Amino acid sequence: MEVGMASEARRQKNVLLRSSQNQRRRKKALVGKIHTHKNLNYPTVVSMINKAWQVEDGVDILDLDRNNFIFLFRFNNAEDYFRILRGRPWNILGHLLNLQEWEDDMVIEEVSFDSAPFWVQFHGLLMDVFDSVNAKILGDAVGEAVMVEDPMVDGRMRRTFIRVSSLLRLNEPLVSGFWVPRESKKPVWVKVRYERLQNFCYKCGCLVHVGKGCKVEVSSEVFEDNREFGPWLSTQSVRTFDDVLVICRKGWPEVRLLGSTSQSGGLLSGVHSVKGKVAGEGDGVEPSHTPLARTSSPAKMCT
Repeated sequence: MEVGMASEARRQKNVLLRSSQNQRRRKKALVGKIHTHKNLNYPTVVSMINKAWQVEDGVDILDLDRNNFIFLFRFNNAEDYFRILRGRPWNILGHLLNLQEWEDDMVIEEVSFDSAPFWVQFHGLLMDVFDSVNAKILGDAVGEAVMVEDPMVDGRMRRTFIRVSSLLRLNEPLVSGFWVPRESKKPVWVKVRYERLQNFCYKCGCLVHVGKGCKVEVSSEVFEDNREFGPWLSTQSVRTFDDVLVICRKGWPEVRLLGSTSQSGGLLSGVHSVKGKVAGEGDGVEPSHTPLARTSSPAKMCT
């Protein structure tokens, strides 16, 4: 056999390995990446993660790729694992720590850090569009809706805004708002606000740049009050109402850990998002309207 053929045969050979006996004692794990181009101090990063998480039973932090700030987190307590997963997104030193599920039969190349879940609030909506179907439409207008809080409970509004957990593409502009049409009246502007949103680009609206630095040029004639992106897109996080959660994406990890779907309807399916051009995704053209279905009964405010 020629040397080249022998070398190729060795490369194509399958080597079967047995699973480690430690698999019986394996811990729940997450893999995370800090999205930054800055040269952060590694010990400081680890210290800040421990300080932010406050894991009483301890968490093992393994360095998978120090240059790209990719870590493996092994939890001694399943409750800590669940709390950290549901607490997404996390920010370390102002930079997004993007956490994803991890299994021991995975390799790091199989993990995507292109998107991250954020709780998104929609303010300024008409009261007759407050339902879980419209909540999913709204969540899909900014990303991919994975969970929504049913805004109506026994005919009463739970909040004055609609709240949705959406998967956001990190290299795409955030949506700052959009128009919702009304019959025989002028359309209303719906403001979009993102919980736990910290560092992002005020020029292009992206959370992460593909390369170093932003390629978007902002004219000096654009004053602060007229800018589309800024710190006002961030808002304070609020407590999630687990009893009214409606699931939009089957198999979403945070829901699997709950052990069952919510009493408010479980998986929300058969809803098609109507996504027009929205603010932040255009080329200077006025944003189009996002149609929403009307509810059949009037809403009442909780007292």
